[in-house]
Amino acid sequence: MLTNRWASRIQGVLKRSVARGLIPFDWGAARSYRFPAIPQAEDIPRTFSEKVRYKLRHDRRAILKIYADKLAVRDYVRATCRDVRVPRLLGVHTTAESAAAESPAEPWVMKASHGSSMILLSTPQPPPPVEIRRRAAEWLRTDYGLHYWEWQYFRLPRRILFEEYLGDAHGVPADFKFYVIHQRVRFIEVDQDRFTGHTRDFFFPDWSPITSRIGPAPIARRRPARPPQLARMIAIAETLACDTDFLRVDLYAVRGEIYFGELTHSPAAGNFNFADRALDEELGRDWQLPLRFR
Repeated sequence: MLTNRWASRIQGVLKRSVARGLIPFDWGAARSYRFPAIPQAEDIPRTFSEKVRYKLRHDRRAILKIYADKLAVRDYVRATCRDVRVPRLLGVHTTAESAAAESPAEPWVMKASHGSSMILLSTPQPPPPVEIRRRAAEWLRTDYGLHYWEWQYFRLPRRILFEEYLGDAHGVPADFKFYVIHQRVRFIEVDQDRFTGHTRDFFFPDWSPITSRIGPAPIARRRPARPPQLARMIAIAETLACDTDFLRVDLYAVRGEIYFGELTHSPAAGNFNFADRALDEELGRDWQLPLRFR
């Protein structure tokens, strides 16, 4: 049996070979997500988590690249749903030097267009240009698709974006994440204080709480109140997920307006760590996977 050290070395060699075009991307994905192309009875994914991982292995539709590209998806959202606002774009850069030299004067969020969790805020204190340059350079060197074998990010155009900051002096707004299966919201995640005292709560669409824990973040001591715009946000999420079998739609409710956050078809790369496996199975039953993604 391979030790963790040797397994990590093999993964490193595999990723470098894929990055250089020496072997196909799916060779690496096949090692991480071991569902066959036509599943046998004992191998059929059943839980919600397993079905996300199955999509990571087999779903290669071009629209997934649009969902993943934080610049391209802005036009998709505007064309698909006029009832949601897209944060103002303050700048697009292809070099770390221009990002550092031309950061906006107003409060901003800096992010990479080609990956996830690559975010820098200008509040409460603007970072110095050297930090902006360092972060941007690191992100521009990164092909995020190779981190967890997520094909939709693989070889996306690499750009640095600046968007308007939607928070206030107290911090970033709550992040509402709608899990949409077959064009219906099945459950909702609410992330609060993401960059300070991060908490995560889950609800069914009627706002009844899911009491078991999903993932590492703790549940808030006081559960988030039902937002007055909930019905409108659900309608927006279901509209934005009109072209696929599953999509997570992230939205913000700020000063009476609903703002778009992002779209992803592989949240957490399928590694949700449900404390209650029965809930994972229950959510999976709502989702009928196709044998072939077209």
